[in-house]
Amino acid sequence: MVKNILKYLGLGVGMVVAVISLISGVQYISYRFSPEYQKIQEVKKMISDYENDPYGGDTPEETLQMFIAALKKGDMDLAARYFVLNEQEKWRGDLKIAKENKHLDLYIDEVSRAKLGKEIYPGNYLFTVAEKGKAVFIISLQQVKTSKKWKIESL
Repeated sequence: MVKNILKYLGLGVGMVVAVISLISGVQYISYRFSPEYQKIQEVKKMISDYENDPYGGDTPEETLQMFIAALKKGDMDLAARYFVLNEQEKWRGDLKIAKENKHLDLYIDEVSRAKLGKEIYPGNYLFTVAEKGKAVFIISLQQVKTSKKWKIESL
């Protein structure tokens, strides 16, 4: 009799554990395929990419000089690496087109004339290229918080 009670009690506990495991497994799988989980993974990858990105200078001026040096060498892949990660592919293509169309010297000339402007907010500087006292274009650089490297945000 006691044996039967223990047998059924064990069976009941086993079923409860199985149901809880099944529910937990379904919740885990649902979470892993959820948009929230995917976004978290994207952010983690982006943080890791920035932490492991060796490109960029310790100052805004250094990054701009490294960018200009890459342009002068004709290395568009290297030049594009000085941009923030989400802009690199776009600029790699744009710079290659500029090189093919023989406009690279114009880029080099314009960017070389850039003067450090002011800090907009901590970790973000503007460079300006001016003609006759008016800004022709602006170069924005930002400091990556994880690596402390400076990257070109826009040109």
